[in-house]
Amino acid sequence: MTTRGLLIQTLIATVLWGLGMVLVFDWPRAEILKPMVFFAAVYWGIGRIIGLILAKRSQK
Repeated sequence: MTTRGLLIQTLIATVLWGLGMVLVFDWPRAEILKPMVFFAAVYWGIGRIIGLILAKRSQK
């Protein structure tokens, strides 16, 4: 997956996660920004690690 694809996927997943937390679990909208940034950073990091592992395997 390209960096652009991972960025788009991360943004979509973060928005859906934040929307779910606000609508389903009644999380206060004023306090959701910090957890959303943390979620996006973790999601991005895991995606990059998996991408690097898969790229290394495909080179062999």
